[in-house]
Amino acid sequence: MTIVFTLSESHMSIHTWPEYGSCAIDFYNCGDTSKANCAKVREYLCQQMGEHNVTSDLTIPRGQGTLLATNSSVAKMELYKNATCIHREVSEKQKIEVFDIPAQGKTMLLNNNISVVQTQKNEDQYSETICKLTFDEDCKKEKVLIIGGGDLMQASCILKNYPQTEKIVVCDWDPQVTAVCEEFFGVEDQVKESLESGRLIVAHEEGEQFVNDAAN
Repeated sequence: MTIVFTLSESHMSIHTWPEYGSCAIDFYNCGDTSKANCAKVREYLCQQMGEHNVTSDLTIPRGQGTLLATNSSVAKMELYKNATCIHREVSEKQKIEVFDIPAQGKTMLLNNNISVVQTQKNEDQYSETICKLTFDEDCKKEKVLIIGGGDLMQASCILKNYPQTEKIVVCDWDPQVTAVCEEFFGVEDQVKESLESGRLIVAHEEGEQFVNDAAN
């Protein structure tokens, strides 16, 4: 069954598949307040259906950048083919989703942007790459501050590969990122031990405010 609502400056269509208990909803809006209106509609629909029941949502701005936000290539569509949403929530700070993607591995998205990718070999390739770009074999950084990184993946990488680092401070504004990663990606023993010993410290606050307070 399909229902279409036509309004003065927008329209909404609902396509339903009762046999599968699913539906797809499109909301189109124009005008000076279109962005805010779309955000309100999205929030209302997700609340009514339950965040955990909404497998995906996408806000597409008209004009420049539209193709970048859609599945504009076969390779991109194949990458996310058969992806299964295993967790979805909206924290006080952002939308957090975890997908199981056969072609890529377990993946966490923050506001639709990829944050963590864990391959079938239980490796976080993104954090490994960031560490290699930041550190070299002879690099000796006794103290490290990571702004963001509440998933603790980069901290784990540093602890594992650079034992000369004496203290690591992770400053991330969203405690739910840490909690979701602990539940779905796990926390290595070395990270737990470092948290207990004080070698690794996690502060959940704004990065700029944390740096200013530390400087003072």
